[in-house]
Amino acid sequence: MNSLNIFLNILIVIFSVIVVLTIHEFGHFTFAKIFRVNVKEFSIGFGPVLFKTFTKKTNIQVSLRLLPLGAYVLMDSASIRKAYLDEPNAKKYNFYLRARPHKTKLLEQIAYWQQMLNLFGGIFFNLIFFTFFFGIGQAISIVNNDFLLSSLQNIFIQIGRSFVLYSLWPMQGSMGGGGGHAPGSFFQSPPNSLILLSWLLSINFSTAIVNLIPIAPLDGWKIMQTSYEKITKKTLPEKLLVILSITGLILVFWVTLGGIINQIRSNS
Repeated sequence: MNSLNIFLNILIVIFSVIVVLTIHEFGHFTFAKIFRVNVKEFSIGFGPVLFKTFTKKTNIQVSLRLLPLGAYVLMDSASIRKAYLDEPNAKKYNFYLRARPHKTKLLEQIAYWQQMLNLFGGIFFNLIFFTFFFGIGQAISIVNNDFLLSSLQNIFIQIGRSFVLYSLWPMQGSMGGGGGHAPGSFFQSPPNSLILLSWLLSINFSTAIVNLIPIAPLDGWKIMQTSYEKITKKTLPEKLLVILSITGLILVFWVTLGGIINQIRSNS
């Protein structure tokens, strides 16, 4: 029974991650459409395509991919077009090089304040749905203000711990408040609506906060890069962008891995 609980709760976590990151990307998508930016693709997951459909009216490809590690929105931009034009197998990516629908724009062609709203769109949607899920929890009387405050405190602790080895921190048990189990103790608990809501709340909030950090490829970095280029009228050197992107990906991977290790250790 414990093995079944662990399996089902892992599915809850994976489902929560997919839902939250899809919400985040839908925020970017919404503001892109408001400002008439041409969107090439909205994808759930990464890697090989399992299913895709193409909307002829808007020229948007909606994809479901093999690896359920998140979602992304591919917006039309000069850098995207250059990347696919330079690709040796460019014919394979002719979809990404098609002409834009009438009255749509490249990402770089919209005003600076519109680019900022677009970049903050994912964070904004995460916070909206954080409030929405909390409202559901209150409506069905399984989440209260004490649980919310305790959850928020624990989220900041876990984000901080993710940057270092867990052994450097004292062992901490589950989050208190609200008369139930929080994400820290979900492995030992039968799957239930509180566990699902706990993860939807914590992942929504932590995704919003983490994306404010100016590390490539997070939104915080894109906000800083766009602002720098607006102020200086210069683009960052491509080699520097590659170095920063690789470094950022390693750091994001480290933080993600640290979060997973912390979660496992806190339940052992």
